[in-house]
Amino acid sequence: MTLPDEELCSIKRTHEFLRDLLRMNITTIRKEARTIRERASRCLRHYPWDMVVEKLWEKRIKDMEDSFKKRNCTCGAELTPTDDGSACECCGEV
Repeated sequence: MTLPDEELCSIKRTHEFLRDLLRMNITTIRKEARTIRERASRCLRHYPWDMVVEKLWEKRIKDMEDSFKKRNCTCGAELTPTDDGSACECCGEV
């Protein structure tokens, strides 16, 4: 079983691997093919499954939607948008 911190580390390691791969020229890639395959295999060992990534994505979208629904007034009070365009109770800001 893969732990969440291992998944996060794997995502970071995979990102670094892909960036390094983009910087290599074709000759280096051909010479280092075995090393590249081994490194790719290590990246995928703890890489999160599709269902884990989908759950994280859904949570992120929900969090973003919630943050758009709620916003704070300059006075610090929480504003919740309404259809009638009501303002902040303490300072009157819309």
